[in-house]
Amino acid sequence: RSLCDGVQTCALPISFFRSCFIFAQRKFLCALQLIEKMYLSSLPLLLTVMLVKNAWAALQGQGSTMAGPLEQQLTFAFSPYKVSYTGTGSGAGKAAVIAGQSDFACSEASLTAAEKASVADIQQLPLFVIGVAVIYNIPGMTMTSPPLNLTTRLLADIYAERVTAWNDPSIVALNPALAAQLPNVTFTRFVRKDSSGTTSVFTNALKAFPNSNWTAVGTSVTWPNTNGMLRQATGSSGVAVSVLWTPYSIGYVGYDSVLLYSLPAAQFVSPGGQIQVMNANTTALAALSFPLASDLSATIVNASYPAYPISGYEYFVYRPSSMSCEKAYWLQEFILFTFAPSTQVVAMNEGFSPIQSTIKQQVVSKVGEMTCVDSDGSKPLVSTLKQRYNPDPVYVVPNAGDSGAIIRIIAIVAPIVGAGVVAVLVFMGIANYRRSRALQKRLESAPKGYVALMFTDIQDSTRLWNTYGEDFEDSLDLHNEVMRHNINQFRGFEVKTQGDSFMIAFPDAAAATRFAFAVQKDLLEVDWPEVIVNDKAIPTELSPQSPEQLIWRGLRVRMGIHVGELNPRIDGGIVDYFGNVVNITARIESKAKGGQICMSTEAYQVITQDAELMEGLSMVDMGLQTLKGIPEPQHIVHVLPGELAGRVFPPPKDLACDR
Repeated sequence: RSLCDGVQTCALPISFFRSCFIFAQRKFLCALQLIEKMYLSSLPLLLTVMLVKNAWAALQGQGSTMAGPLEQQLTFAFSPYKVSYTGTGSGAGKAAVIAGQSDFACSEASLTAAEKASVADIQQLPLFVIGVAVIYNIPGMTMTSPPLNLTTRLLADIYAERVTAWNDPSIVALNPALAAQLPNVTFTRFVRKDSSGTTSVFTNALKAFPNSNWTAVGTSVTWPNTNGMLRQATGSSGVAVSVLWTPYSIGYVGYDSVLLYSLPAAQFVSPGGQIQVMNANTTALAALSFPLASDLSATIVNASYPAYPISGYEYFVYRPSSMSCEKAYWLQEFILFTFAPSTQVVAMNEGFSPIQSTIKQQVVSKVGEMTCVDSDGSKPLVSTLKQRYNPDPVYVVPNAGDSGAIIRIIAIVAPIVGAGVVAVLVFMGIANYRRSRALQKRLESAPKGYVALMFTDIQDSTRLWNTYGEDFEDSLDLHNEVMRHNINQFRGFEVKTQGDSFMIAFPDAAAATRFAFAVQKDLLEVDWPEVIVNDKAIPTELSPQSPEQLIWRGLRVRMGIHVGELNPRIDGGIVDYFGNVVNITARIESKAKGGQICMSTEAYQVITQDAELMEGLSMVDMGLQTLKGIPEPQHIVHVLPGELAGRVFPPPKDLACDR
């Protein structure tokens, strides 16, 4: 009920019918949120109450409301053991773990010195990268209106009450297209009422912004409120709903709330004039600039373009050496479960970005150090206890001679099963709604119009898989990290991956070419497993023209680029592209050898207009090529950055840059 306070009338300052439509839409969102809170929190209990697993011992977690929907999905999906999660706020979650009242907590705020000193054993692990969005409600704006532009200094001035009105000249100057919608109305500023990790990330960002003069930092702070226009709400959902219902308001929430409620989020104008937007790529990119401290924490704020400037980690907080062995074993399994590929997909749909592989290795290593308190008082390593605990569910089998017991069990189980079926249906509806909203947001962010498309894959990957097994799997992780880092860096859109292949869309051919050059050079610097570096089929080589210039080392990636009119669409649960441009691009890539970048002359003509990119660029004209399944021959060139011009490829067949 508290979430829906004030949702009583249609009296909004726009036309009557549109007003009532928005009222109904927002009332529905509010009701959906309440249903989600009730059923997602109770569903794991409803569906596991029929199972007895290790004397009903269970793991209980609490904390971040931003992480609540994600954690509730993960605890439900983690079938071997009963795990539950309640969104109570980051501060409350950490306090409960320290007090021994909760087995784990999620928090966007890292452990403070006082929290670490208050208990003998406490550990935090960064599991995901998150972004904090600045949301707003400006009446009169539509879905086609441009987003609100702010600078980091201006955001600090708004929350410090140095800028108080929507038509302040500094805001209007950044938003000329919105000038008519920016009246002389005072900001209503929404903040979190509860102790919140989101508040910690947000206030740390305000303090880090240049010339912000902001000092208050933490999960709960005293906000300036001399004009009486500060409002408080509990939880990320509380702030989201409050801003949704309050004209001329502003607030901060996690990216998950932006996706769920389709809220407009402000974008930032960097000191260099570039636009910094929030999405899974730009938050992940921000984390690359801030190394972890010895306690596995980092403050990821005020990152430079193209990264997003208000980012952070979602931390998992637990006691690494004082739990019972049974709980400790299943907690360790649950932590590792969050790194499963399917789990990472769920997390990205909820607005959480995966951590980079080097940080993942640190986390997994730290988890492997967990010990527990055994029944005999010993403290074994948790990782040695796998054979003791059977992960398969054990069902209750009643005594066949006790008909009264059977009747009692049926009387208890029947309504629970019914409630479970209803809960499953509601859960599926909510999951489908959230997935469709996330897909719609992803569709909106995909390049469209005259797009540059690229396909890539690793030369000889089948042989490398069969020969080196885990070493190649580790190499593939390193390859993927290089690819995704540069996708973020050069405004790429990862359409899909299959095995070692990537399909990527770029807003223009120049961005695609810069990406390709950066990847080819970065692959030379990767710390590949020794067996990959020593593989005779892909030897390390220096340039014949410049003996000090490394041109071959490690995995060799071939690339194909083409341009054309493309519009993405949702198909099979992903955002994808279709048509002749896609087919031609794939065939161009199939003509390349590892370490080679082949492109159509249409793409090459575009990049010739970029003088900076063309400086030092090496190009070889491959002539007209016959591509499988493409009626007309295609004119292909291959390009390389000047540093790698010494690469030599086998003579092409039929003038082809042949595989």
